[in-house]
Amino acid sequence: MAEALSKEGYDVSVVCVDQSMNESYKEINGVKVLNLSSKINSGSNKYFKFIYSMREILKLSLESKPDIIQFFSPLFIPFAVYLKNKLNCKLIYDCYEYWLGSALTSKNYHLGIFYIFCHLLGSMSIDGIIYVYEKNPTRKFFNTLNKHIFDCIVYNVPEDQILPKNPIEKKMENLFPKNEAIFVIGYLGLVMPFKGYETAIKSMNYLGEEFKLLIIGDSLDLKFKEKINSMIQDNNLDSRIVFTGILPHNEALEYSKSCDIGLLLFEDSYWTKYSTPNKLFEYMALGVPVVSTDLPNIRFFINKYLFGVTISKNDPFLLAECIKNLKGNKGHLEMLGINGNSTFNENFTSEFQMQKLMSLYSKIT
Repeated sequence: MAEALSKEGYDVSVVCVDQSMNESYKEINGVKVLNLSSKINSGSNKYFKFIYSMREILKLSLESKPDIIQFFSPLFIPFAVYLKNKLNCKLIYDCYEYWLGSALTSKNYHLGIFYIFCHLLGSMSIDGIIYVYEKNPTRKFFNTLNKHIFDCIVYNVPEDQILPKNPIEKKMENLFPKNEAIFVIGYLGLVMPFKGYETAIKSMNYLGEEFKLLIIGDSLDLKFKEKINSMIQDNNLDSRIVFTGILPHNEALEYSKSCDIGLLLFEDSYWTKYSTPNKLFEYMALGVPVVSTDLPNIRFFINKYLFGVTISKNDPFLLAECIKNLKGNKGHLEMLGINGNSTFNENFTSEFQMQKLMSLYSKIT
C-alpha cells in the first residue's frame, strides 16, 4: 500500500516498531521506514512501550508536518485528532480488524470503554475509513455519526510480481520424501498464540503418517516457541512437522503453493473476529484451498467464492476430519484451488485494490 502511494507521487513515511528490522531508518522502493524498536528496551513494560511509541510518533509527525495521516489502531485516535487540530491534516482510519462491540464483551471492560471513547472522539474528525467488510460495525458506527466520511474497501493483497508460477518441488523434497501419498498441510505466517497452531499440531495425532504439517514461518515469542516445540516432541511428531523459519516473502509463498491445503485457524477474539488476514488472499492467489475457523469475514469470502471450507471451532479432531475429507475428494479439492485463483485474478489483484485506495486519497485531498 505504501509503495503504491509512493509510485503515485506521494511522499510516504511509515513509522513502525519492528524488532526484526535492525536499522532505525531505511528507504524501501521510495518509502521512508522509521523504526522505533531500537529506542525501546525489549524488556520494558508494555505500557511504557506504548507511551514512548506515541510520544515518538507525535514528535516525528510534528516535525514532518504530513498532509495525510493513515493509521490502524483505535488507541491512536486521540493522538491523530490532536495532530489534525495542530497541523490541519487529513486522517484516514484503517479499521480492518477492530469491532467496537466485542471490546465490551471481553473481560477488560476498561479497555472496551476506552475504545468506545476513542471512536466517539474520532467520529467527527476522521476524513476517511478503510475497511474490508461491508457490514463492519465500526464503519456503521462512523457513518451513523458522520455522513461526510469517505470510505472504501481495500484488501492487503500480495503484489502480482512476487506470486510464484510453480511450486518449488526440489526444496519440498528436502523437507519431505517424494511420495504421491504424502499430503502437505501448510500454515503460512508468524507463529503466534492466537492463530491456532496448537490445534494444527494436535490434529496430527488424528491423521495418518502420510499427512505432514509445514509451518512456513517461525515465532519471535521465545516462550511460545518453546511451548510449541515441547508439544511436538511430547506427541512424537518431529518427523511429521517442519518449520521453514522466517523466509523472504516470495520464498514463503513458493512453499505455500507447494502445499495441498493452507490453514487459517485464528481464534475468535476482539483482534480477530472481523479480521481478513493477508494469508487468506495469498492462499487464494496461489490456488491453495483454505481450511479456516468460522469467523464472520473469512466465512463471507469462503462462502461467496468457494475456495475453502470452515470448521465450527478450533478443535483438533474436527480439523483432522475436515482434512481427511478433503484428501478423500480430490476433485473437490482441485476445484477449490481453481476457484480461489480465478477469483483473485478477477477481483483482488493489487492493481485493482490500489485504484480504490487512490480514489479515497483523491476525495479527501
